[in-house]
Amino acid sequence: MDWIEDKLRILKPMLPARQWNYLRLGYLSEKDFRRKKEIENMIDLLIAKHVPNLKMETILLPPPERDQLSGEYPIGEAVYAEKPYGFFGVREGEWIRHCGIFGKTGSGKTTLSARIIRELCRHRNPFLIFDYKRNYRDLLKHPDFQNEEILVFTVGRNNLVPFYFNPKIPPPGVEEYVWQKQLAQIIEKVYLLGPGANDVFMESAGEATFRDMQQRVLKQRKKARELLWWASVKRTLNAINYPGLGEMVNSPKSYSIPELLNRKVILELDGLSASDQAFIIGTLLLWIYHFRMRQPEREILKHFIIIEEAHHLFLKTGKEEDIADIIMREIRELGEAMVIIDQHPSKMSVSALGNLSTKFVMNLSLNEDVFAVANAMLLEKDERKYLSMLTLGQTICRSDRLQHPILLSVPGFPLQKGAVTDENLKKHMEKYLKDSGMENPPLAERSTLQGLPKKETLSPLGRILLEHIAQKPVLGLVKRFKELGFKVSYGYKVIEELVSLDLITPLTIDGNKLYDLTLNGKRALGRRMRQKGRGGLEHRYYIEKIKEHYLQNDGFTFVEKDDIDLVVESFERRMAVQVETGKSDIQANLTKLGKFKADLKYVVTTNPETELRIRKTLQDFLIPEREKIFVLYAKDFLSHPPVL
Repeated sequence: MDWIEDKLRILKPMLPARQWNYLRLGYLSEKDFRRKKEIENMIDLLIAKHVPNLKMETILLPPPERDQLSGEYPIGEAVYAEKPYGFFGVREGEWIRHCGIFGKTGSGKTTLSARIIRELCRHRNPFLIFDYKRNYRDLLKHPDFQNEEILVFTVGRNNLVPFYFNPKIPPPGVEEYVWQKQLAQIIEKVYLLGPGANDVFMESAGEATFRDMQQRVLKQRKKARELLWWASVKRTLNAINYPGLGEMVNSPKSYSIPELLNRKVILELDGLSASDQAFIIGTLLLWIYHFRMRQPEREILKHFIIIEEAHHLFLKTGKEEDIADIIMREIRELGEAMVIIDQHPSKMSVSALGNLSTKFVMNLSLNEDVFAVANAMLLEKDERKYLSMLTLGQTICRSDRLQHPILLSVPGFPLQKGAVTDENLKKHMEKYLKDSGMENPPLAERSTLQGLPKKETLSPLGRILLEHIAQKPVLGLVKRFKELGFKVSYGYKVIEELVSLDLITPLTIDGNKLYDLTLNGKRALGRRMRQKGRGGLEHRYYIEKIKEHYLQNDGFTFVEKDDIDLVVESFERRMAVQVETGKSDIQANLTKLGKFKADLKYVVTTNPETELRIRKTLQDFLIPEREKIFVLYAKDFLSHPPVL
């Protein structure tokens, strides 16, 4: 039965409704097999007459009745069997259920979005466009927009038409703690902060600006795993406060967002990095969402938001929904219509794709993109191939009011690309900047980050490794990398960085390659790190080795007890150990060892020369209980340690 319904659906747009209903009802009600076959043959003949290209590679999507196509915002001509069928338009109430435009580069997305923007201007709808490639400034030179007052800001390019917006200031009426928590969720998403780093971030969230947050974070002292979280937060705040974005978000004076929501605004984002672009879009959406939430009207179209490269914000992640998806889902009830534009719908979250009432798809060639859009538009398996057959000026449209997708031909919209230069734009915005009082706004104190980091600057991971070496100096590299969660290959690169900056120096002790802090390394850590134990790295290495052995054999160890390097105790006996490298006062150390009350007393030497000096000192000087002091070379002691 399905196959005859498919044939009737193909034929429906080509026949008068009465004739089509007669065929369908005649076939369904006929009991005689031969008569039923005759009606089927008649249907095939009518298809061959009215749809001659059915067997060829032709996009064939039967449109509905013509009265179902019409809408207040005309988009393009519905095409069926390569013939115009009727003009399709989006209806007023459909916009707040959101719209999506998808297609690869050069498929006509900008042409379609320009036609939509022209219709928005015709209906006097305010809008906010997030422009990634300076495409929409060229509308200023198009005849259809000559009488429109469109504001264009160069976000991050503060020498032209800067945009000032402090995301730390919540909309009127929004509780501070609610705003800071949701703002942190946006930052966590776009700058890839984890839950632990988010916790460190919230410790400074109460500061008035991101620069104040940065200063507070730099004064914090973290250890172990928190140090990695701290480095992630520092990296994020460095990015936000970097010149360009930093002046924008830390400015003491900002544009009035409620006033801009009543105007036609374009924000050019090409002066920012991908993460910074998503940050600005996300925080503005959050601000608008809370601002609209305080207004009593519901489901009344008030404003349009057009977002290019939307997958940067609505990125597919492991979560079912994140803060951006929730805003998109709920903001429609508040009167905000969203038009999202993207080249790769497969990268977008399922929630974002699923909340689009109207979808326009241009040519797609990547299999993942075809599959994602075909599912979102409920295309049949044999219809999915159409998405790669579309030519320039063609789009497949799926609207919630239509039972099936349709093919549209979108008229051209010639834009002279590059017609509006930076100087033209600056002149165009002069009057608005002067009237708004933002012509020469007071600037925030400039970031200490000037240009690119210098080559000799220590990276965050480099400092983490440096502090770990200071805390655990005798740990082997492989174990050290494992504790820090570094890949071994990357860990060696960070080691090379520290050596090249003269912060650590390699030492070979007992056949093991270890690293000790240089004077520069100690200066880099300042007063934050205290060296554990006295003596040099070789001295501490052997103490740790001896300590490790006795801890594994149920002994109790005490480092630097009563000025003795190591004291080991069992339930029955006590042993005192002094480790000598030859760099300290041998006579004084032997005197302390002799006076210490212990059953066993050992001097462990790290080299033969020191061993000879100690034996001579014991012979020449009256050391207390010198007959009880045993002198052993370190390797001999570790190979046959005394039993307590």
